[in-house]
Amino acid sequence: MKIPSLVNVQWLAQAILKTKPQKSLSIVDGTWRIKGAAVESRKDYIEKHIPGAVFFDIDECSDKTSKYQQMLPDEKLFAEYVKHLGISNDSHIITYDFDDDFGLFSSPRVWWMFRCFGHEAISVLNGGFRKWLDAGLPVESGEPPIRLNQPYNAKLNPKLVQDYEAMAANVRTGGIHTVADALPKEMMAGQIPFSGHIPFPEFLEDNNQMLKDSEQLKKVFAENNVDLNRPLTATCGTGITACIMALAAHHCGAKDVSVYDGSWEEWGDRATSDSGGKN
Repeated sequence: MKIPSLVNVQWLAQAILKTKPQKSLSIVDGTWRIKGAAVESRKDYIEKHIPGAVFFDIDECSDKTSKYQQMLPDEKLFAEYVKHLGISNDSHIITYDFDDDFGLFSSPRVWWMFRCFGHEAISVLNGGFRKWLDAGLPVESGEPPIRLNQPYNAKLNPKLVQDYEAMAANVRTGGIHTVADALPKEMMAGQIPFSGHIPFPEFLEDNNQMLKDSEQLKKVFAENNVDLNRPLTATCGTGITACIMALAAHHCGAKDVSVYDGSWEEWGDRATSDSGGKN
C-alpha cells in the first residue's frame, strides 16, 4: 500500500481506534519553533498532545559537531535516537507540530529526516495539532510511557540532501539544477545565485493552517517558474521551512526533490568568489 504524504485528523483519529499506536502506528510530535524554544516545545507536548504521541526534538537529533544549526546527524545517531522513541522500521509514522502561527511548520522537517534515512512510511498530519484541537478530538498529557527499544536501521539516501559543495558546483555551472528558497521575503538575508524564491506560506491555505491540494500546489510552482519535472533543491535559513517546499513538491508527484541542509546559514558563511559569492 502506498503511504500518503499527508493525512487529515479524521483519518488519524480512526487509525488510533483501529490499532495500537506503539505497534504499527507511531505518532510523533515534531514541534520546533524559530525562537529556539526546544524546552518550551517539549513543555507544551507534556501539557497536551495527541494520544500515544512521542516527542521528536529536532535540535537534539542533529549533528552536534557542526557549527550550523539542525544539521542531519549520521546514521548511527539517528538510529539510536529513533530506537529510544520506540519506533521501528515497520512503523507508519504520523508527524505533526503545534506552531503559534502555522498548522504545518516543523513537522515536514521530521518527515524529510526520516525519509533521508530510508523510512518511506511517514505522513504529515495536515493542519497539525491545531486542526486536531479544532475538531474536538481527545488529547493526553504527561511523559509518554516507557517503551521497549525497537530495532532500527538507518541508511542515508544521499539523493534527498545537498551539501555546500554540490550547491557551489551548481552555481559554477550556471544553475542547471533548480534551486528555490522558502523563507518569507522579510526574513531573507540573501539568495544563492541562480536560485528562485517561493515563500513557504504560499503553499498553505485556510489561514496558514493546511497544505494546499496538489493541483493548487502545481499552480504555485508553475507561477514561480519551477518545473517539477526537473531536479529541485529547496533552501531556507537553516533547513526547516525548506522541507515544507520539499513536502509540497513531493505531494505533487515530483520525483527528484532534495533539501540543502546547511541552507543560507552555511552558504552565507562559506560562500566565496569561486562559488558565486554572497548574493
